[in-house]
Amino acid sequence: MDILVVGSSVTDFFTEILPGDHASISNKTVTFHLGDKIPIQITKQTRGGNGMNVSIGLSRLGHSTTFYTYLGNDTYSHEIEELLKKENIQVIAEKDGETSDISFILDLYDDRIIFSHHLIREHGFSAPEDQKFDRIFLSSVGDEWEESYKKVLNYALYSQTPIIFSPGSRQLNDINDTFFSVLHTSEYILINKDEASEILDHFGTAHTDIRSIIVGLSKLGPKIVSITDGRNGAYGFDGSQIYHCKPFSEEKATEKTGAGDAYASGFLSALSHGKPVKEAMVWGSMNAHMVMQQTGAQGGLLSQEELLRLLEKHDTFKASLFE
Repeated sequence: MDILVVGSSVTDFFTEILPGDHASISNKTVTFHLGDKIPIQITKQTRGGNGMNVSIGLSRLGHSTTFYTYLGNDTYSHEIEELLKKENIQVIAEKDGETSDISFILDLYDDRIIFSHHLIREHGFSAPEDQKFDRIFLSSVGDEWEESYKKVLNYALYSQTPIIFSPGSRQLNDINDTFFSVLHTSEYILINKDEASEILDHFGTAHTDIRSIIVGLSKLGPKIVSITDGRNGAYGFDGSQIYHCKPFSEEKATEKTGAGDAYASGFLSALSHGKPVKEAMVWGSMNAHMVMQQTGAQGGLLSQEELLRLLEKHDTFKASLFE
């Protein structure tokens, strides 16, 4: 199956605060002191971005993947292109300016804060010529994202290619007519619980329980709904039934960055192989678990052979009907 991914590419710097009385945490809020000089250590540099993570995840799972992304002309951008090519991904890059997008991920005990920098640019989209895709995965794009979304939507409608929608923070912070048009047209939506609630809040149909959230989203357009909810696992809707899948393992995560993207690539891969939603959730959960055992969004992404071995070894791990 040929899949076109549209989204961001980022260089991630993982950092941690060195020991000392520099920050306090209470009720999910981190407090720093103005004027304090806080020593940090960069523990790892990796590549990330929702679109890049999903592209690599799909390619490793055996799918022909084309990635439309946005880069600069700096060393980081060149390294991203080289990595994508090594992962057997066809890259189509819009290049604007000298710098690329970067993120600083500050690890704080069992959670993190992400500081992201996206170059202000006009994000566009030009459909690859003479190439037909089975699915379009539309993901996070930086500021000034509307034009790219409109062009992807027009291309999808013209070519009759289903959209899998997984919006990023920029889109969720500016839910507008373009966002709604993509949502209404999408065949699938892959999102986490907080993001789903944010969308429903905007449309005046706020819900807190998972069943009403899924039903509310499906009424806005998508036939298949996938919602992840951290330690509570994942939920999936196939158009008639809602399923729940517990986390693959209770093993403590090393780092959570990229878990949602790993879940998305596993979930989509299973559906592309004709598997039902309840099996796709198992594929996604296994892929997400393996990513969380390493620092970085891509190191733990499974190959097709590795995933099939896990499925065989843990054949009792299943999604169940959500009551």
